Amino acid sequence: MTTTSMTTRIALVLALASTIVAPGCLQESRTAGTTLTSTGTYGLAVASPRPALAGEAAFEDTVPLLREPENGNVAPGPRGMVAFMKADQLHHPRLYLSHPTGGDSTHLLIDRYATKPRWAPVGERLACTVWMSRTFPWSLCIVAIGEPDTLYPLPTVNAVRYRWSPDAKYLAVSATLPGGAASVLYLVDAQTGRSQALDTLQVYSEYDLGWSPDSRMLAASRPTRLADTEDVLEADIWIYDVHGRRVRAVTAEGRANVAPRWVDSRRLLFTREQQAPQGQRETLVVDLKQHMK
Repeated sequence: MTTTSMTTRIALVLALASTIVAPGCLQESRTAGTTLTSTGTYGLAVASPRPALAGEAAFEDTVPLLREPENGNVAPGPRGMVAFMKADQLHHPRLYLSHPTGGDSTHLLIDRYATKPRWAPVGERLACTVWMSRTFPWSLCIVAIGEPDTLYPLPTVNAVRYRWSPDAKYLAVSATLPGGAASVLYLVDAQTGRSQALDTLQVYSEYDLGWSPDSRMLAASRPTRLADTEDVLEADIWIYDVHGRRVRAVTAEGRANVAPRWVDSRRLLFTREQQAPQGQRETLVVDLKQHMK
């Protein structure tokens, strides 16, 4: 990478992290929040990884609305509702809502290009991505069913992956800057749209994310080295709290530690992928010795 491109990349990251985010030029009613940064650490003590025991499984597997839908553009929701993407007569993707009311009733939910609906696990809200421009084709949108306003908390980045906290107060978002200059991990307040940048990757990849059952901690697999095919060769796992404090829970040590999921608020489950030709995978657990205050 040239000195000029590196300087540009750093400038973009610093500008994004410290600037007040302004609303985009949208036709419908909308709200946008501010972006803050937080780089503090906290004294959360974690044990060395150990093999997972029988019965240690991800808690979110028991909560249907926390699981990723089998079809990324069809999301079953509460009370029999289903949010789904369907192309209109011009082959443009729109987001629709099917709501059983004695007989199935389907109506247009978002009248612009929209994809990847994800329901909040509490209440009747969902997140999705919408087309704002060629530069921002995947802008994060939060919409409440039956409410007139939609929220666009990160209008100057593209949301690649996002996960609701179990209490539906927050969204963790893996996003990219325009032009792929960097990938950034955000914490978004789902009510106000206020956001903070938790971390920035030095490689062009994505964060894999998992919330603790009490919604106080976010685990993220953080890629540090990629193959030419962009497969993750090495990745640490970090734990963040909702104030932005963080600690590294698992060090890569030449391996890809991925798919962080919580058993409970004191045990973090993850997969360790070996670089050996056999492609061995281990399911491990990190015990938290000290719970976050």
